[in-house]
Amino acid sequence: MQHTQEQETTTLRHALEGDRTVHFEEFTIHYGSNVGDYAIVPHTAIGYGAGPLEQSNRESVESAMDLYEASPGFYVEKSGEGLFALDLEQPYEVVAAAVDIIRALNDYPALNEERLCELEYEATQEAWNDYGRDDLVRAMTSLQVEEDELDLSEIEDHVIDAAYDKWCATHCDGGSVVESGGSVYFYDLEEAAEHVLSSLYYATLTDNP
Repeated sequence: MQHTQEQETTTLRHALEGDRTVHFEEFTIHYGSNVGDYAIVPHTAIGYGAGPLEQSNRESVESAMDLYEASPGFYVEKSGEGLFALDLEQPYEVVAAAVDIIRALNDYPALNEERLCELEYEATQEAWNDYGRDDLVRAMTSLQVEEDELDLSEIEDHVIDAAYDKWCATHCDGGSVVESGGSVYFYDLEEAAEHVLSSLYYATLTDNP
């Protein structure tokens, strides 16, 4: 006997109520409507505290829902925190796929490692241009001996970047990490500064930048 849509939804909803990895609550969508029967998708937060991990997962969830021509999800708000939720009042196969995604994210926090790496690289490049390079230059300035001092302001960014990238290539962890929330931390900059400064001195002496 075939199940009706209502039976399918009710049966799945009932089965999921005993699954502690799937959380149901009532939320207020940003445009003000009260909704129920929504499942929170872990590691997909938006706004403050969200970063490349959350963005890559949201993209994956939306792509999966697109395959079913289903609602990709809603941005919901709870205590000022932006969350991503999926509507359970949809066809059985859509909800089953959504629940598979939720369970997968509870087992491992990234749905698409390749996309996550792309977004982390973009975040790292943006942070490097915003403040990372400046922090490195300040570290190099503090290391310089007056009589051998280089005018670092005269050295083009791409030259500094190339020397820094060379140091990163030999550094076991690459010199930076994308932290929770998407902020980027550049570590061991003093060590990097010594290497980059030495490379710049050598390039100056050999006239081979």
